[in-house]
Amino acid sequence: MVDGKSFHLADEVRYIQRRAAEHDERIVSVGQLVLFSTETGDAWLLDALDHLAARVARDGDPEPITSRTPTPLSRSSGRDNTASREGLSSTSMVIAVG
Repeated sequence: MVDGKSFHLADEVRYIQRRAAEHDERIVSVGQLVLFSTETGDAWLLDALDHLAARVARDGDPEPITSRTPTPLSRSSGRDNTASREGLSSTSMVIAVG
């Protein structure tokens, strides 16, 4: 958990992107936000309360950070799948909702 007084979202996103580039699994939580990276080089920013997700790295390469609408998380019995127009990710995750 990051101390709210020194929290800068852009810094946390860059940190998790660097971890993804190293294919290093990390999780950072800040209030309702969760950032995580995987050993496959992917990284995501999740907003559990608003049920939103944004990929911030793929295969170790940082994704451009834009203000476009993030992908809503599904509400399927606690197991969430991310929506994508591209091939399926090999990363699965479980998020407790509510």
